[in-house]
Amino acid sequence: MRIVTHRLSGRHRSVADRVRQVADEAGRLASRHARSGLGNVELAVTTGRGIPDLVSTAHERIFNFSDWDAWDVPGVAGVTTIRRGGSLVIVNAEANRGSLAEADMTVIHELVHACQLTRTGAWELAARRHAHQYGIEFMTDREVRTAETQFVREEREAEKAERLASQLARAVA
Repeated sequence: MRIVTHRLSGRHRSVADRVRQVADEAGRLASRHARSGLGNVELAVTTGRGIPDLVSTAHERIFNFSDWDAWDVPGVAGVTTIRRGGSLVIVNAEANRGSLAEADMTVIHELVHACQLTRTGAWELAARRHAHQYGIEFMTDREVRTAETQFVREEREAEKAERLASQLARAVA
């Protein structure tokens, strides 16, 4: 797992430091919870304004197109998406500045999504869903419903993993 920072000021360094501190153990816990490998993950810590930059850049490399505005979601704690060769996990330092426990929950939650993307056909389905949202590829209504159902199921799985944050805190203490 490669950990990077993007457009962070000094006031957000504590979140970046915490993410670096817990990333490996969070990856092990997420992988165990999801019963799936972590895969090739880039974990970025940025601000809310940095999220659209990072996602757009990753999608531009896959689709030769991206919509910056679609990823401008103020207040979101984290995002996981596809990138060429793996997944991109983004932690919003602004949204997680309140406590280390919040940052821990976000890291585990998003790393579960990274594990989900390593499951057979998951990365490809995410790519098709994004291409459909960008208007590059067409999905039937049934395919869209199936993808949305899968998305909801994966979100529930990641939310359940957030309870592992206390275990993560003990492991890195």
